[in-house]
Amino acid sequence: MKTSKTIYISFVLASFLNFMYYSGKCFSPTHTLYPKINEQNVVPQKGEDKVIALISKKDSLVNLFNIVPNLRTQWFYASVNNFTGHILYKNPKPLLVRPAALALKSVADSLEKSGLGLTIFDAYRPHSVSVKMWKIVKNPDYVADPSKGSNHNRGIAVDLTLYDLKTGRNLEMPSHFDDFSEKAHHDYMKLPQKIISNRTLLKNIMEHFGFKAYKNEWWHYTFVTDTKYELLDIDFSEF
Repeated sequence: MKTSKTIYISFVLASFLNFMYYSGKCFSPTHTLYPKINEQNVVPQKGEDKVIALISKKDSLVNLFNIVPNLRTQWFYASVNNFTGHILYKNPKPLLVRPAALALKSVADSLEKSGLGLTIFDAYRPHSVSVKMWKIVKNPDYVADPSKGSNHNRGIAVDLTLYDLKTGRNLEMPSHFDDFSEKAHHDYMKLPQKIISNRTLLKNIMEHFGFKAYKNEWWHYTFVTDTKYELLDIDFSEF
């Protein structure tokens, strides 16, 4: 009788401990899609059920100048010549996560055979800059809501165009960078055939090497990946 009672108690205790273990594992707030991060780098966002991780993982980003051939940059956000009218960047660098950078290298390698190169307008963007942009233009069709974050903040989005390697001139496109009119849309067709062909060429080669176009901005492409990259707020001076 005593033996049976002991076995029963042991069984109940084991079941309870097992329940507590799996409950903690499944419902613990630290058991998320993302790696555990330092609490001081987690910024709660009002109106959201989750927090956004603003981390300092310098090693997750690479300088495109070290990987992509014939690359050049045109930093509108480093001057007042942008839609905000404010200087948003100081000494910017073209940065992306390594898989996206390698994919962009493949794009540039292919373009070089046709005498073309890439001009970068924007790549990785610190989250704090997205916050400034949102305060000026609160339109999610053109500026990412910082409470959700931008793929630029994750280092997987790039704004760019094509240029002629011989002349050094950018190819003519439907609009200026950061044009918020319908001219920037991929389905806008009231254009000379040459300009449509330039836009199509950029879209086709970017998508061929793993990027996805954004319908409202002919210059904006996001690297397609299953990896969950976190939002970053690292200043360019740290690279």
